[in-house]
Amino acid sequence: MKVSIRTCVVCRKKDERNNFFRVTKSPNGKIFLDKSYKSAGRSVYVCKDCKCIETMLKKRSFNYGFKTNVSSVVYESVYNDIKSVLDDNQSC
Repeated sequence: MKVSIRTCVVCRKKDERNNFFRVTKSPNGKIFLDKSYKSAGRSVYVCKDCKCIETMLKKRSFNYGFKTNVSSVVYESVYNDIKSVLDDNQSC
């Protein structure tokens, strides 16, 4: 079976898809944490690493990946969703 290799939009690290969080911009423009890894739309990947998650906010990395200006509200929403997933497994 072929392994899907993806690149972190923050640090540019390449790894298997399941080692990243997937953030998707749906066709109607909504940006969200895609926990299913199956939603339609353009996606960016972020390492499951506290440093990358924090840097994502500082660098506003989604602007590059989605080729548009993403509002601070969206960043905070995605960040909070990631933190809730991490709280189950680890904390930053």
